[in-house]
Amino acid sequence: MSTLEERAEARRLRALELLAELRVLEHLSELGTVEVTGAVAHGLVVARDIDVDVTAAVLDAPGCIAVVGELAADPRVVRIVYTNATERFGWLSFDIVCADGGERWTIELYVNGPGASFLGWTSELASVLSRVLTPEQRHAILELKEELADDPQYRSMDVYRAVVDDGVRGLDAFVAWRSEHGSEELARWLPRTVPNG
Repeated sequence: MSTLEERAEARRLRALELLAELRVLEHLSELGTVEVTGAVAHGLVVARDIDVDVTAAVLDAPGCIAVVGELAADPRVVRIVYTNATERFGWLSFDIVCADGGERWTIELYVNGPGASFLGWTSELASVLSRVLTPEQRHAILELKEELADDPQYRSMDVYRAVVDDGVRGLDAFVAWRSEHGSEELARWLPRTVPNG
């Protein structure tokens, strides 16, 4: 049996291969600057989700829909769900569900317009986590993410916050932490202690 870290790395590599096979980044570059973020960027992939952010100079919903629609030409793309969150967050989002053998991957795409609420945060978080996470914290995060994979209340951000900021280890401790500190609100979280560099 493979280790947590080996499974996460295999999923990360498959995520990048799938993006390349579907030419996702190539298509999305028509909209603006594209960046793979989230667990794939952090190297902490458990769920088959790939976060992709696009920073666009102009937030053009019909143009975004047209570009994302190009991805639907690939028969592996089985569903696309669109959300217009420009009023609340300044972005458009798309959940692009792809069949990959017997598995399903979801590409969670956020197209951020000028002044979007979370503009630049996902890049900053990936950079910070690459500097602050210890191997032991990475293991603790992966362990929790695997144990929580079927939990409908599970959010990766809560796992990161609990492990990194509060030293939580193990499922029981996390469940107790979540009941006190968890949130369904989006937040621009960064670890409390961020080294320079």
